[in-house]
Amino acid sequence: MPDALLRGDRSGECVFTTLLWQGGAPPTWHLHLQRLRRDAARVGLPVPSDDDLENRIHDAISRLGDQRLRLRIELVADGGSHLLGPPAETVVRVVAAVADEPTQDKAGVRLATVATSCGAGHPLAGCKRPDAMLWWARHAARAAGADDALLVCQRGHLVEAPTAALLLAMDDGQWVVPGTACGAVDSTTVAWLSARRPVSRRTVERTELTQVRSALLCNAVWGARSVLSIDERALAPADAALRQSLCDAVGAFAVRVR
Repeated sequence: MPDALLRGDRSGECVFTTLLWQGGAPPTWHLHLQRLRRDAARVGLPVPSDDDLENRIHDAISRLGDQRLRLRIELVADGGSHLLGPPAETVVRVVAAVADEPTQDKAGVRLATVATSCGAGHPLAGCKRPDAMLWWARHAARAAGADDALLVCQRGHLVEAPTAALLLAMDDGQWVVPGTACGAVDSTTVAWLSARRPVSRRTVERTELTQVRSALLCNAVWGARSVLSIDERALAPADAALRQSLCDAVGAFAVRVR
């Protein structure tokens, strides 16, 4: 059966994770597996065992060679009565593409806040799943002249960017990440960082943007990118050493960030 006909492609019963693969697993690999299983359970998918899930992923990856790859690993529902009962099985689907060559990303990213319906109260808040609202927000931000969106929930709390976590350096010296209670995805990159240095996870009000000194966008494909501005308010350069460590954690750079 073609993948496009899987039950989860029609119903939305699908969770995923995205990462770089360079001949072996990145340091954050176990975090991706944990989040996949946790999110699958929340959506109602039959959850494969750790060994079964990892073996099925490795089997798919082994056929792709030793190239530097950008992987999207999906758990997709299939079988059962469509929308009337639980799915019969969970299909592991690995979508791979040759990753772009490492870049220094000197330009950084300009963000514009975009109000959305995400946030606390949604039963799947924080679950990494396909969501057209994220792409709508990105288009809205670009129409306003920015590079990407900074999502703001209905309660006025900062959430994240459409495909990246938000790491904020506040004027008081703290590093802060909007908590998952506001609807932010539980970032594997931020989880890796939190085990190595103090990072506060909490609700961040939109009004606190005036207290943000610098910021990074973090994900498992390009590590970290500097945020140049939020709503046209210029930010200071981000901590270069911190940015480098995040890039190293996901294998995003083969050269040093300057």
